[in-house]
Amino acid sequence: LEYILSKRKAVLQSAARNEYEVYSKKGRAEVSYEVAAGDPVTVRIRVNGYPPAPAFIADFFETELADYAASQSSE
Repeated sequence: LEYILSKRKAVLQSAARNEYEVYSKKGRAEVSYEVAAGDPVTVRIRVNGYPPAPAFIADFFETELADYAASQSSE
């Protein structure tokens, strides 16, 4: 997740709560995430902001995570 956030040049706002500020061509949004260990690992990503930024950034994360999952299952 840190790598995906860095691709969007996210700025850390709170390390304790894993909160980041992300700017895009669609606007600004705040992104936070939680990871629950297990099999499978569960990741919950929250994107808050004024439309259309949250949907745009959520789509970005969905695509990136789907690509990562696909790359891991082919091994």
